[in-house]
Amino acid sequence: METLTILALAFGAALLSGTFGFGSGIIFVGVGSFFLPVKFLIPLVSVLLLNPILRSFLYRKDIPWKLAGWSATATIPSIIIGYQFFDWVDEALITRVVGL
Repeated sequence: METLTILALAFGAALLSGTFGFGSGIIFVGVGSFFLPVKFLIPLVSVLLLNPILRSFLYRKDIPWKLAGWSATATIPSIIIGYQFFDWVDEALITRVVGL
């Protein structure tokens, strides 16, 4: 039952993001914290990135690739550092910072 709830929550968050262009992470973390520990939930939000990745693939002809390359150059190392930091930080601190 918990898995179906999480899937429904992820679908709703992705629908919100697809409709308005933002908000999937906010909804998923806020509501999902009732079902999962925050330390597990936040990395799970990265799965919601599949929606923008698919949209990027569909609209790849309209993407300014030079700008996207500079953005990826900064983003990819930041993701790696963020995950390492996230693994190191206490779950209670993460919960306070996220505001749950």
